[in-house]
Amino acid sequence: MYFCIAGKILATFLGIFLWQKNIVSALWPQAFFIGILPIWLEVLCSTLLKVEPSQEKNRLILYLDAVVDSISFLFIPCWWFFMNGGDLIPLLVFIVSGIWRLQNFLRKGLVNGKYFVGVPVTYMGYLWMILIFIPNHLIHNILIISAAYLMNAPFIKIKAQNYESVKN
Repeated sequence: MYFCIAGKILATFLGIFLWQKNIVSALWPQAFFIGILPIWLEVLCSTLLKVEPSQEKNRLILYLDAVVDSISFLFIPCWWFFMNGGDLIPLLVFIVSGIWRLQNFLRKGLVNGKYFVGVPVTYMGYLWMILIFIPNHLIHNILIISAAYLMNAPFIKIKAQNYESVKN
């Protein structure tokens, strides 16, 4: 599990480094490195190690993963989007909604031990790649607020990967 957390941190800081040093100046590669690469590294690590972060039994590791998720998928992408012309209020709503979703998950866990309620924060990395191809600020704000709502939507249930059945 530590490798999954380290992968997200590494990918996030790589994205920040490439953006801040202006090594990658186009927005779509920045969105990839800041939003999508952390997801892919977490999925790669969890697949190779056959661990599901959402089913971690150690509460300390689960809390650490939630903190890293909030940094990698909420704060850093919102900061990046704001610095590239995004509006502050929808981004703050997005961050608060994401933190609310993470604390709900930490408190309640998976429904029936198998399902996420709402869209997981980690999936929101794809949002930034979509937004950079849409030139309209109003549509950006609508999509960001919609994503914030979907993170906590009670009617969305997404099945978590179950590596217990793979090990048996």
